[in-house]
Amino acid sequence: MEQKFYVLRQGEERYNVDYYEKNEMLAVKGNRDHQFYSVKPLRFFVRRRQRADMLWAPLHALFISNRLHLIFKEAGITGYDALPADAKLVYEHSSDESVYWQVAITGWGGIASNTVVNLNRESLDCSYVYLQSEGTGDSFDRSRWDGSDFFIVWPHSGCYCVTQRVVELLKENKIKHYAINELKTYTFGEISGAIAPRPLRCIFSEERAKTIGEPLGIYWWEAKKNWWDK
Repeated sequence: MEQKFYVLRQGEERYNVDYYEKNEMLAVKGNRDHQFYSVKPLRFFVRRRQRADMLWAPLHALFISNRLHLIFKEAGITGYDALPADAKLVYEHSSDESVYWQVAITGWGGIASNTVVNLNRESLDCSYVYLQSEGTGDSFDRSRWDGSDFFIVWPHSGCYCVTQRVVELLKENKIKHYAINELKTYTFGEISGAIAPRPLRCIFSEERAKTIGEPLGIYWWEAKKNWWDK
């Protein structure tokens, strides 16, 4: 049976956690911030009704409990770094309940298929990627995937793409507060128009970004203008 792939995303917004102090993301060359790496562990509140093994914060940050992290490790789940997180549980709890990890993606699913994304070199130089009309085809080309269980399909770096193995583990262990769409048919919101992609240095570690991004020309670029100025 052919493996299925999914986009893992936040569930109901009422379960999303809030940051409780300004978090400073790692600056990357100029005015760019890293998407996953912060100067210090990201700090957030967890209220009783939000208590779960999987938590989501603003800008699609994903945190998992130590229990879920160990489940992933035992199963050999690949494609993410577990970064220490600073969770403040505002209810009575045991010390082990407050251990959370931030999921920083390391897996690579390739550049989205040209049926969905038109990668114009001039546009990339200006920090733009133009999407074709909705319903134009699949965005994920399996031949470009590195085999990781967690991965991104560029330029949609805010989406957590996962294998069927990850989804099966979440279901088996009754994990809450997430939703899934099958990646084969999910076109990242089916947007028409322009989006501003991040160069890979703003997503992966320096070494990983160079390894993947330099041959593709998406490791880093200087935007000629702010992406929102059309």
